[in-house]
Amino acid sequence: MVGVPFLRLNDALALQPLVDQYGRAFKRAPVLSDPDLESAVVDHLLPEKLITILEADAQWYRVNGGYVPRAVLQPVAPYERPEIAAQAGFPATVITPTTLIREYCSVLAPILDRVGWGAVLHVVDRLRDDYGEWWYGVSTAADGSLIGWTPALHWAKLMLETPLFADLLRIDLAAQMIEAYHVGNSIARLPIRVLGKVSAGDTVVETMAISSAAPKLGSPYHLTLKNGLTIYGVWWHNDFANSSAQEFNQSNSGSIELPAYAAQALYKLITPNIAVSIS
Repeated sequence: MVGVPFLRLNDALALQPLVDQYGRAFKRAPVLSDPDLESAVVDHLLPEKLITILEADAQWYRVNGGYVPRAVLQPVAPYERPEIAAQAGFPATVITPTTLIREYCSVLAPILDRVGWGAVLHVVDRLRDDYGEWWYGVSTAADGSLIGWTPALHWAKLMLETPLFADLLRIDLAAQMIEAYHVGNSIARLPIRVLGKVSAGDTVVETMAISSAAPKLGSPYHLTLKNGLTIYGVWWHNDFANSSAQEFNQSNSGSIELPAYAAQALYKLITPNIAVSIS
């Protein structure tokens, strides 16, 4: 699993692991000559620029010309042109580095919001513009109100089938990792970011690919525990398993974040009432 040091998935899951091949720059950031914050600056990345990742470890990405910290880039999968759905009424995920939500079906329409790779929303309508291009009308719920319009070629229908389910989740707050087990065997170990104070073990009571209560539009793959703790994916940062749990425990938000690709991998394994161990 070169490039994704925290992700281990059993071959029986038939899941394609996301290998770090490309990254989206969150903001303008320096490229360093060596994997050391004190090394010389040799270049700069521009916001939203798509970067080829040559190598990756737990702290750094090597890119053309030098190194950047993992927190600088969101890993994204290579783009594959999706099939345009024949009708609306399904959840979809962003497959481009970012996409815009506009007021109506036109590249000249006012921008209402922006979401990144891995974000999930419901497609509740579809229209073709004057140039023959398809647009999806999106919402945070299957029966929710329309948020706006976005190019259909930026989205793919969400497919979440998997032949194997986990029966236990272990959350390690100190290491900031979450691990899924099936009959005693570890099938996934994923990086997390802990926000707020987290209480002892519990069970998952609800799973949702999309939640209207998400902290940001399109935050994907929500798991809610009986004690109210939520676990979900994010597309707006890539800072996981590197900061102390104590630092994040100072807030009161009571949630756990995963990278979008890791959240999807975990979500495929989970059913309600799975046991959760927190330590």
